[in-house]
Amino acid sequence: MLNVPIHEMMEDEVITAEEDDLLSVAEEKMRKHGIRHLPVVDRDGRLVGLFTQRDLLRILPSRLKEDDPIDLEILWRHSMKKVMSRNVEALSPNDTISKAVALMWDKKYGCVPIVDEDRRVVGILTAIDILQFAVHFLK
Repeated sequence: MLNVPIHEMMEDEVITAEEDDLLSVAEEKMRKHGIRHLPVVDRDGRLVGLFTQRDLLRILPSRLKEDDPIDLEILWRHSMKKVMSRNVEALSPNDTISKAVALMWDKKYGCVPIVDEDRRVVGILTAIDILQFAVHFLK
């Protein structure tokens, strides 16, 4: 199982944010698509960072309930460039699941962006994807 190439289980329809997008755009994409990770790309689709639900929660003031209103001023004031994590490690579609698991464990990542040789985002692999894959071997 661990020697399976990432391309066999990665999500290849990746929702991304551009580095000049406002935080409001990222929040809307995450909410609309029910996702927790957004690779951030430049105008050529090359990976420049990562923005996660954890980043969003860190930036927004604490809310008592999930349906409490969000401070829209914060969402319109910051761009991805200011709030994303930079220097994110990525893997290639031909790397193995074991390499992805080791990277995610070592860096405490909830996902790994998958890029081609030009660092263009071609996929994403999340911890949930790995767990779903593992379930098939545990049955």
